Order: sequence, then structure tokens, then C-alpha cells
Amino acid sequence: MAVNHLREREQIRRFTVTILVVCFLICLYGIYQIPSGVRVSAPFEGPEGEPNTLGGYLVMMLSLIIGLLVTQGSFRNKLPLLALLPLILVTLAATQSRGSWLALPFMLLTLILLSRRKLLIVVPLCLLVAVSPIILPKTVIDRALYTFNQPAEEGQLKVGNVKIDTSTSARLESWRLILTQDFVRRPLLGYGITGYSFVDAQIPMILTNTGIIGLIAFFVLIGMLFRTAFRVYRSSRDPLYTGIALGHLGALVGLLIHGIGANTFIIVRIMEPFWFLTALVVMSPEIEAREASRGEGAAGRRAGAEDDGS
Repeated sequence: MAVNHLREREQIRRFTVTILVVCFLICLYGIYQIPSGVRVSAPFEGPEGEPNTLGGYLVMMLSLIIGLLVTQGSFRNKLPLLALLPLILVTLAATQSRGSWLALPFMLLTLILLSRRKLLIVVPLCLLVAVSPIILPKTVIDRALYTFNQPAEEGQLKVGNVKIDTSTSARLESWRLILTQDFVRRPLLGYGITGYSFVDAQIPMILTNTGIIGLIAFFVLIGMLFRTAFRVYRSSRDPLYTGIALGHLGALVGLLIHGIGANTFIIVRIMEPFWFLTALVVMSPEIEAREASRGEGAAGRRAGAEDDGS
């Protein structure tokens, strides 16, 4: 739908601003929940909420903002982007989503490896890591350590002498059960969509639903996304398109890691903005080429008029 309506650069700029404004409002809503002591989640998610979903969305948005910030000329005024950064980080911390926290370093590493201005990411990141023991709330630290220091309960797995909390153990056990038992019974096409019980992890879910054929198709799709965004990032002369493409690349890697413990690529609240962002990346080369040819045509007409006048 987005691809069929994108025709000019101004649309991409306006839509990008709209995406950022929505993120700002969601962060305000999340921060509003913090005093209540609950794990924050996005609006309209019911009484229990889905903090892990919000966390995945925020990792994606953080990648987009960093991509725009480190790309010179992507926006005239980058102060709103800088102001949005701490709001996202605070909200992301308050989700207490360990899967989202795990995705964060992989997303940042992708941006560092691909960015032409690496120090703009590395230096602030080092400063943030240095002060994190001071500024991180105790709830965040406790949540991270809970993975390994949960009181003894039934269902905990052990790795050597280290106990893994029941939530992480359940995910690991589902991976083991699927890969060693259920998947091998129907390896090619799986059990069909919804033909297997709920699995809260992307790759095992694909294997049980659509088998190895579905998994190959999924990775082909991911490879095409990465190749397209990388081509736009390398070849585009417009800094807006370059910044969006860089943010998309980091977001894609982050969401793949997020999918270790969540059905990330079928979660509507993550995938709607992700595929919208993908549409902006996919259409930017065509729009850039169209506007370049339009500019060359206008220049040619001016030159012809000057020749006629002379």
C-alpha cells in the first residue's frame, strides 16, 4: 500500500517525521506508566500489555534515529532527534524486555560497522556504558540478573552450575523439543499455519508451521531486504534516503535477534512500522532517479531557451 502511494521525496520526509512523532507519543505513554511500577507497554494492548513487543519496536526506532543522526544532511534540524534518544532509552529500559536488550548491542554493532561516521556512535556509546552503573535503575539491573539468580523453581534448566530462570528455560526447552523431535517428523512443510501449538520464537515457529521450505523462503526474503537497503545506503546521493537505509539495516539485524525469544516478524505492532519503513527504502531509488531526470530535463530546457535567446 505504501509503495503504491509514494511518488516524491517530500512524501518520504513527511512520513518519516510522522513515524518519529508517533514514537515520541508512545514514549510519553510508556514513561507515564513508570511510576505505577509495572513493565511499560504500548497503548491499546489490554490490561496485561506486551512489554516485549514495545521493546522490539523501540529497538527499531532507535536504529532509525541513530541512522538519521549520523548521516550528515538527513534533517536540517537534528535537535528533535537528539531529544527523542533519551526518551526511547528510558522507555526501553522500563519495558524490562531482556530480548529487546539482547537485540540492542547487535543493532548498534551493525550501525557501527556500516556507518561512515563511526565515532559519532562509538564515543557516545562508550560514555553511556561508562556511566550506566550509576544511572541504570535497580529494577533494570535486577531484571537482567534475574536470568541467572532466580530462586530455585521447577522447570529451571542448568548450564553447568548456572541456573536459568523459568521463562528463559521454557524458550530454550521449546527450541530443543522442536529441533530434536517435532520438526524432524515433518521437516519439509511443517504442520501448517496454526497447525502446531504456540511457539514464542521466530525460527522454531517457522519450522513448525512451514518447515525447511518456509525457513528458506524467510531467509531469502531477509537477504533481499538487506541487499536492497545496503544498495540504497551505498548508492543514494540523498542523505535522507541514506540515513533511513542505514537505520533500516540496523533495525533488521536487531529484530532478527529479538526474534530469538519472540514471534517478531508476525507481531503487528512491530511489523506495520517495519514494513512501512521498508517501503520508504524500496521506493527511494526510483523517486531519486525520477527527480534527477526531471531536474536534468528542466536544465536542458533552460539551456535550450538560452541558446534560442542568443
